[in-house]
Amino acid sequence: MSVVITSFRRAWALSYSLSSLVDQNRCPDEVIIVLKPSGDGSEQIIEKFSRKLPIKTVIQDKGFVPEAIELGIKNSSGDLILFMDDDAVADRNFVARYFEFFEDFEDAGGATGVIFTAYLNNGYLVKTLKPFYPSDIARRTSYRKPLKVMENYFGWVSKSGLSTTTRAYNDNVTLNALLCGANMGLRREAVVGCPLNELYMKSKKGFNYESLLAYYTRLKGFNTYKLMNPINAPIVWHIAHKDSLTRKTGFWDEFWLSYDVFENYFRYKKLGADVSFLSWVKACIVLLRRHTPARILALLYTVLDPANFSHCLEIFA
Repeated sequence: MSVVITSFRRAWALSYSLSSLVDQNRCPDEVIIVLKPSGDGSEQIIEKFSRKLPIKTVIQDKGFVPEAIELGIKNSSGDLILFMDDDAVADRNFVARYFEFFEDFEDAGGATGVIFTAYLNNGYLVKTLKPFYPSDIARRTSYRKPLKVMENYFGWVSKSGLSTTTRAYNDNVTLNALLCGANMGLRREAVVGCPLNELYMKSKKGFNYESLLAYYTRLKGFNTYKLMNPINAPIVWHIAHKDSLTRKTGFWDEFWLSYDVFENYFRYKKLGADVSFLSWVKACIVLLRRHTPARILALLYTVLDPANFSHCLEIFA
């Protein structure tokens, strides 16, 4: 079993993440750190923990999150590949619980566990039971209908390319495409060969790449799950801070996040999904009501891509 941590400019947090792997009651066979060098001293942290963990460092010299994830998959050797963020701290049962889950659910190609919030107080890690991400249920609309392969899912990729949840969870383990890279387990045979970096080549955020991986596992005949019960789910604590690369706010951050949302229709189309152009147009209209300047520019950037523009012309021809 492999654990993959993708890291960039997080030396201050990396030691907490690696310490939590040292303390596992089931040790991983290898720890792959995909490091994008930033001169912050991460290399020294990794060298220190190499005496305690079977670490393999992979240098990422270009690209963003999707390329880092793809490098992690390609350079790991385990049948199961577990992902956690470089600013996340794993529960001591993290590895063991993923192992048990994939043993019990042979149809599972991927899963995501529970993510709680942690804080640093004068260097001390304070763990809470507060969910790190909100679990909002969206209103069901025509453009949020699930792709055919996800019709029985509780969180899915819709025909517009949006990832969405419009059903409340009613079990501890639910079929769900809304994986989260901060706490995610993948079966190698379900995701190997996914052209993640190619599909996200122009992206600066890699937003919702996890749902694309979930869709790819469905193409391979597997399901993906969300594990809800902290009693037996893999748990990580995500350290709250203001240095998030994905959750920043500002015009260009909104532009790149919106670009990923708009572009997803075309990404899934390339993978053969039954996405609907009409559903995508409806979703675009609704999304443009907020953050309008940044989203209009992102939509234009998406549509004017030569391959996407040709597809739009074919639709209207």
